[in-house]
Amino acid sequence: ERHVARIERDGEVYQIFDADRLAMLDPLDGRYQESQYGWDGIDEPLLGFSLGYLARIVAERVENKGIGEAVVDGVPAISVAVQQEANADGGRRTEKATIYLDESFLPLKMELDGDAGGQYRTTHTYRSEYLARDAVAADFFSFDRLRAAAKTSDDNLREAAKPFGTAYWLGDPFEEMIVERVGAQTLDDGEPQLNIGYGAPNAGAGGRDAPFPCAHITQYTVRAWDDRQKLIAQNNPDAAKRVERDSRTVLGGEAHIFEQPADRVFEQPRIGDQPAPTPPTLAESSGWSAEITFPAAVVELIVSCGPPGKNRYRTLEGVRHLLDALQPFDAR
Repeated sequence: ERHVARIERDGEVYQIFDADRLAMLDPLDGRYQESQYGWDGIDEPLLGFSLGYLARIVAERVENKGIGEAVVDGVPAISVAVQQEANADGGRRTEKATIYLDESFLPLKMELDGDAGGQYRTTHTYRSEYLARDAVAADFFSFDRLRAAAKTSDDNLREAAKPFGTAYWLGDPFEEMIVERVGAQTLDDGEPQLNIGYGAPNAGAGGRDAPFPCAHITQYTVRAWDDRQKLIAQNNPDAAKRVERDSRTVLGGEAHIFEQPADRVFEQPRIGDQPAPTPPTLAESSGWSAEITFPAAVVELIVSCGPPGKNRYRTLEGVRHLLDALQPFDAR
């Protein structure tokens, strides 16, 4: 009870554990973020140390390629070589790993070698230890301190939206939803893409009939959007079945709202002793989206997520409401 645990990766502290709490270093900005473990009755720090490595050894469909002896930085080690076939972006990928553990089965080093159409290879060296609580700041695990150091959704969006200068979102929080994910990527044509995912904390926890609000925003350059539309026209014949239901001006951009009518209702299966879920109507099973064209970007708002009938934004009025709430974000 008087000790905490710490992992160094490549010479830098990047995880530190105390009871069921974890502070993890964000490599992008050097700040720590707080998260939690949820296993009761287990030595949480030891579990946190070991879980990611042991999972690679004992996970389903992992093939053991040999166990041997090794030395890592002068410390005797057990080397475990494994191989696993995984699905990645619709294709198969072979992942190989050599994991070096000390006599307590704590990680010392891990080498990853994979093939996903192109080779990638990484090696990280770890040092794992328990240390006296006074070796870290007395308030290190203070939730106020961790929240102050954690990256906010504004931070994440500002970083991800830099290629655009101006991004479009609903704010955070928005009604019962929060930003659950912000991501950026570079497409095959070299154009940037921005993704923002909204959802409600613990959505659906109240059972099959519980509300499940969610929405996704994707931002493209005009060139990337035009390229995407050409691919959709070639490869997705169902896209032609969508129907435009409304158009309006949003923040100076031209917005069009589309419904993708459902042709049938898929019943949700009953699980265990749970009551049978209320079956959705055909109209509730429709998918909804909106496209907003700005001079320098195209924003796609998709509201087809969540179980049919449980996402209150998955209607014409719901999409209108989200469009009215859209706001610019200056990332410059």
